[in-house]
Amino acid sequence: YSRFRRALALLIVLSVIASILAFMLLTSLLELLYRATGSGFILTLMDFRERLLALLPLPALLAIIFAPLIAAGGYFAYTLSPVFALKSHNSRVQEEAVWGIFASTVYAFAGIPPLKILHILGEKDYILPALSKEIARMVRDGRIRMVPLLEVLREEYKRARGFWRSLLGTIITLETTGGDIVTYFRDLYRTCIRDLRVHFENQAKTMSSISSAVTVFLAILPMSVYVMLVIVASSMVLQSVILFTIMNVVMGLTVALVSDMFVPKVGDLYLPVYRKIIVKYLPVGVCVGLASWFGLIYVPLMLKFQGVISLALGTLAFCLPAYLEFRRHARAIDETIENLPTFIRDVADEVKRGTSPLQALARIHETRSYGRYFDRLLRLLINKINLQGVRRALEDLKPYLPRQVFFCLDVIADADEIGARAEVFDVLADIMHDWVNSIHEFQASVRIGKYTSLMAMLCAIGITVFLFGHIVRMIASAGDMIRQMSSSPYGSMPVTIDIATSDLIPALKNYIFLALGITSIILGLVGGKVASFRFGDGFKDTAIMVILIVASLIVGSLLGLL
Repeated sequence: YSRFRRALALLIVLSVIASILAFMLLTSLLELLYRATGSGFILTLMDFRERLLALLPLPALLAIIFAPLIAAGGYFAYTLSPVFALKSHNSRVQEEAVWGIFASTVYAFAGIPPLKILHILGEKDYILPALSKEIARMVRDGRIRMVPLLEVLREEYKRARGFWRSLLGTIITLETTGGDIVTYFRDLYRTCIRDLRVHFENQAKTMSSISSAVTVFLAILPMSVYVMLVIVASSMVLQSVILFTIMNVVMGLTVALVSDMFVPKVGDLYLPVYRKIIVKYLPVGVCVGLASWFGLIYVPLMLKFQGVISLALGTLAFCLPAYLEFRRHARAIDETIENLPTFIRDVADEVKRGTSPLQALARIHETRSYGRYFDRLLRLLINKINLQGVRRALEDLKPYLPRQVFFCLDVIADADEIGARAEVFDVLADIMHDWVNSIHEFQASVRIGKYTSLMAMLCAIGITVFLFGHIVRMIASAGDMIRQMSSSPYGSMPVTIDIATSDLIPALKNYIFLALGITSIILGLVGGKVASFRFGDGFKDTAIMVILIVASLIVGSLLGLL
C-alpha cells in the first residue's frame, strides 16, 4: 500500500492548495461585487446570484464549481483503485469458492486426496479464475519461502472469510488429523448449501429493498412530481420537468449498476445478444421515431403530442422485436439450467448400469428428451466429443453455455478420467437441484416489484389526464384573467405570482407526457433488471408502459380531456 500512502499524502497537499486557491478566488469575487454595488455591502442571495452571473457567464461558473469536484473524484478513484481491485478479487473468490466446494465434494467422493483436490482446483483457471489465482499464489509463496503448502494454508486460513475459509479449513483438518474424506466433504457441502440459502435470502431482501426503491424513486415519486407540476402549472414548470427527467435517467442507471452486484451470475451470455439487438433494432427504432416526427405531422394527435408519440412509436419499433430476439435466447438458457439436475441424475443412472460417463451422454441423447434447446446442445456436444475429444469440445462450447452447465460438464469429464462411481453424479445432481431451487426462491421474492411499478405508472397516467382535463383548464382560465387585468387600459394591477395561461398549456402537455414516456422507458428496463436479473426482460414492460401512455392520449383526446 505504499502507492496508496503516497497518493493520499499528495491528495492532502492538493486539497490544501485547492482550498487556498478557492479562498483567494472567493475573496476576489466578493471584492468585485463590493465595488460593483457602489454602496453598502448588504446583498441578498438573489442579488448575489444576479451580480455573479453579470460578472461571469454561466458556463464559466459551472466549470469553476464542478471541475475541481470531478478532478478530485477522479483522482480519489485512481488513488483507491488498488483497494477496489482487491475488494473485487475477494468477492470473486467468495463466489467461486461455492463452486470450488461443489467440485471438491465430487472429487472427494471419487477418492482424491485433499491436497490433490486443491491442485485440481488450481488448474481450472478457465472456469474458476479468481480461485485458481489464489491457489497459485499460495503455492508460489510456499516455494519462495521454502515452507510446506500446509503451513501456507494455515496462514491463509486466518485471513480467509466465508466459503473460502470453510474449504481451506476442511482441507487443513483432513491433512492434519486424517478422517473420512467423504464424510467431511459431505458435511461441508451441506453446510455450504445451508449458508448459500441464507446468503440468497439476504440478497433477496436486498433486492426487494432495491425493487422497492425502484418503485418509489422511479415510479411513485416521479409520477407524483409530474402530477404536482401539472397542478402548479407555470412557465417555470417546463424547466423543472426537464431537470427532473434527467435526474430520473441518472438514478435509473445508478440503480441498475447497484442491482447487478447482487444478482446470481451465469456468465457473460447476454452481452453478445444485447450487442446484436442494438445493432439490428436500434436503427429501426430511431428511423421510426424520426419518420413519425416528420411524417405524421398532419395527424391530429401529433399536433398536440408530437414528442411523446414519436418517442412511443420508436420505442415500440425497438422493444417488440428486441424482446422476441432476447426471449428466444433467454428461453434456451433457462431451459438448459432447469433440466440440468434431471440430466445429471440420468447420467448417474446410466453409470450405475455399467457405462462410462461419456457413453452415458450418447445413450441419454438417444433415449431421453429434455426440451428442444437442451436436446440440440446435447447433440452438438456428442458430435464435438466424437470429432475433437471432450476437452476441446468443452472449450469450444464454453462461450455459449451458462457457467453452471459448463461446470457440471467439466466435472463429468473429470469423473470420466478418474473413473468415479455413480454416487459422484448423484451428489452432483443433488448439488445442482439445491442450487436451482435457491435461485427460484430468490427470483420469486423480487418479482412482485415490477407489477407495483406498472400500477404506479397506470395511476399516474390516469391522474395526469384527469388534471389536464379539469384542473389545468381552470388554472389557465385564471391565468388569462390575471393577464388581462394586469394589462387593462383602465389601470394595471401588479401581479406577483407566475401562473400558466392558455398559450402555455399545449407545451406543458407535451413536456409532461414526454417526461412520462422517458421515465417509463427507464422504469421498464431497470424493473426488468431488478425483477429477473436481465435487462432484456424489461423490453416487454417498457412496451406495455409506452402502449398505456399512447392509449391514454387517444382516450383522453376522444373524451375531450386533452
